[in-house]
Amino acid sequence: MNNCPDCEDKATVFCHDTGETICKSCGIVISSEESIDRGPEWRLFSLDEKDNKSRVGMPINSLRPDKNLYTTFDLRDVRNKSPDVKRKLWMMKRWQGQNKSGGKNFVVALNEIDKFSDKLHIPDHVQEEALNIYKKAYDLGIIKGRTISGMIAATLYAACRITGHPKSMKEVSSVSFIKRKDVARCYRLLIKELNIKMPVADPKLFVPKIATKLGLSEKTKQKAVAILRDKNSGGRDPLGLAATAIYIASLLNDEDVSQKKLAFTASITEVTIRNRCKTFQLNDEKDMEKLKLLRPLLFDSDRINREKQDEVIIEGFNNLRSDDLQILTPG
Repeated sequence: MNNCPDCEDKATVFCHDTGETICKSCGIVISSEESIDRGPEWRLFSLDEKDNKSRVGMPINSLRPDKNLYTTFDLRDVRNKSPDVKRKLWMMKRWQGQNKSGGKNFVVALNEIDKFSDKLHIPDHVQEEALNIYKKAYDLGIIKGRTISGMIAATLYAACRITGHPKSMKEVSSVSFIKRKDVARCYRLLIKELNIKMPVADPKLFVPKIATKLGLSEKTKQKAVAILRDKNSGGRDPLGLAATAIYIASLLNDEDVSQKKLAFTASITEVTIRNRCKTFQLNDEKDMEKLKLLRPLLFDSDRINREKQDEVIIEGFNNLRSDDLQILTPG
């Protein structure tokens, strides 16, 4: 490193943007090398001047019909041109305004994606994934003969599953005003024709959304996630598993949440919560004993089995004929 000629200090720094070697003590420029200035050559004094002086457009956006890569023909200076040049410019402007194959379809599809995503609060990267799925389906001719709204709802649900964004099919169908069975039919068609390997829905992703709507504490959310951490969904509805874990966590943390309110928030039934509770087994024995004391009919498997056996015996006696009863009666 060169010493400063002014203060003879050895502490210098090299600026890679300007190519200058500067003294840290006095600030004098010791040497200067040629470097590339990557900034603009014009100066900026206000925000309005930035838009006027900038010569670049918007970044590429897949959620726009032209991806923001559009070109505009300005016909204000064609008065002094020859008739042939005028004719060519007018033809090019006309061709530019015409949509390519599928252009109108994609414009409608983009509007539907934007509308549904705004209602469901879906981020941009999920919307781009849904648009890519829709384009593949359009190239294969799957869209033909089916409603754009139904296919967009199916592609949005598929994109949410792929990206791990917690949205159920019922939520997607409710904002699209398409019946759930129609969305499910389009979804199965996309999976089959596009050969998409869909990941298994993680019930832990639905816990924060449901617990927040119920106003539960952060401790209960973490407890519910911990309960689901070692559980295998086994093809069950992730909403049902998430709601059951929240119900168990609320019981362990002494938070009063009714099954009815929880089922309504998670868009499932109370029977689903009760059935899932009977199959849940916690690793912590103290928590399991507490659940058996609080809700024995749901978590005490021995008592449940005894009651089932009693029900079978009573049902068997009820089904006996009167002749059989006479035989069993002594005397």
